[in-house]
Amino acid sequence: MNKVAALVAVLLVLCSCMSEQDGDAPTVPTESVPTCDCSTRPAPEVVSRRIEKGEPTPSSPYSWTTRSDLKSMIRGESALAVEQVECSPEGIFVIAAVGKILQPPVMATADTSAEEATIVAEEIFASNLYVGASGSSDDRQTVEASIDPENFWCIPKREICYQEVEFGAFGLDLRKGRAATVPYERIYNLRLGIVTALQRVAVDHCVAGRTEV
Repeated sequence: MNKVAALVAVLLVLCSCMSEQDGDAPTVPTESVPTCDCSTRPAPEVVSRRIEKGEPTPSSPYSWTTRSDLKSMIRGESALAVEQVECSPEGIFVIAAVGKILQPPVMATADTSAEEATIVAEEIFASNLYVGASGSSDDRQTVEASIDPENFWCIPKREICYQEVEFGAFGLDLRKGRAATVPYERIYNLRLGIVTALQRVAVDHCVAGRTEV
């Protein structure tokens, strides 16, 4: 009887194992993954502010030009009047007249929509400013060591390349010795020289949040 009972016990164990294999596999608990309903998430706050004319951006080159008074003028003083500006990542192209102030800037009136000055043009200059070509557009000494005053299209590139060109070049209507009225924002005194004035043109019209063509 003991042998029979032992055999029956073995058979019962075998049957129990087979029934577990035939049944559903035991459920393995899985780690829950949190989900995000992005439609309910508030949009990030966008902070912006208006950049005033001539105000350098945090990475603005030629910052020393904005600390100089290049915008006050008196009659008979030499000045640079911007005729054309083209802003591009490859370079800033400027055509400007140099001459004497005949009439300093006057405030807007019923006949004029903005402050204007009158200049008698004596020379025309074309220039290219390749910001950063010197290796450090934030260092005045480095920038001023990288200048070509004889070619406005210089190879290899320098920080500033400029030269005098003939009146009528680039399709300009300006004539030598004739008075021309210029908006105040496009005229600069030359108390610190033409290079500093051209640098300030680049900052005002291309670098400090503005793009003009």
